Amino acid sequence: MRTSTRLTLYISVCGIVLWAAGASGFGMTRTPAAPGPRRKAARAASPHSRRAVIITTDCGVDADDQWDIADLLLSPGIRVLAIIGTHAPGHTPAESAACARDVIRRAQAYAPPVFIGAGHPLQGARPQENAGVRFLLRTARKFSPTHRLTVVSIGAATDLGSALLAWPRLARRIRIVAMGFKAEPAGGSEYNINNDPYAWRVIFHSRAPLVIGAANICERYLTLSAARAQAMLGGRGPLGAWMAGVFTGFIRRHPHIAREFAPPGSWIEWDPITAAWLLGFTATRMRGGAHYHLACQCVRYSSGPGGRSVRWIVRVDRRRFWRDLRAKVSAAGSRHGGQKP
Repeated sequence: MRTSTRLTLYISVCGIVLWAAGASGFGMTRTPAAPGPRRKAARAASPHSRRAVIITTDCGVDADDQWDIADLLLSPGIRVLAIIGTHAPGHTPAESAACARDVIRRAQAYAPPVFIGAGHPLQGARPQENAGVRFLLRTARKFSPTHRLTVVSIGAATDLGSALLAWPRLARRIRIVAMGFKAEPAGGSEYNINNDPYAWRVIFHSRAPLVIGAANICERYLTLSAARAQAMLGGRGPLGAWMAGVFTGFIRRHPHIAREFAPPGSWIEWDPITAAWLLGFTATRMRGGAHYHLACQCVRYSSGPGGRSVRWIVRVDRRRFWRDLRAKVSAAGSRHGGQKP
């Protein structure tokens, strides 16, 4: 009897002590350790701490993919998980991949894997299989409709279209951000779209959220003179000098193309409109129920009543956007022995 009484008393005392410890925040609640390097690295690598991005690109055709990739690599709120090099007329996916690796090497931020993607446009509803498509599909399975993987399309959309054909439910796990079409909201023929119009039919018929920066918006807000590009980045370390050189070199090598789209001595940084949206430097407008010309063949997609909507970029805060890029390139130059921090 006395043993039972002692046991009851002991349990009651323990209960009171544990209750008091919980109420005061001590005892049962472990005080978190000071965040050391490992803890900081784990927090930085959390998939929810930064926007996860996969880029499909025809890097090297123009001077714009390089700027876009460098900007995203240097952005603290973005984590580029992979880059897939794709095709363009007279330009192979292997060349696109090599160009992307060169940007990664020069940015000296981190090194996401680079894959050689599709070598030609989709010919129908049969996906093209390659390591880039497989990586995209495998990675997207870790995401969800409430936490989507962002796919940035700044070239032919063949690999993205192939992934959607291979696994249609991919549309529930990704968001697509693309530079493409001639104008918003009508669409119209444009280089990136023309390089695989069927892939864009697949994209439109999927239900993946879609953000598009059209050519007319790029021309209006992202046209730069060679002198301006040089003044903005040229003296800001090795990366800045290289980026300015890529821009001015394109104008020098292709003056007839430059004159077709931009004032003399200028060119348009088309693809960085995707970085501008990802970094919050744009205004957008949702459009639905419209016909979109997908290519010069006049392949159309009509959303119809209650159909899919597209978020079109309608304005870029270019002053803040270029200032942000300049600051990141300067910081990179400072870390690696450059000038003008």
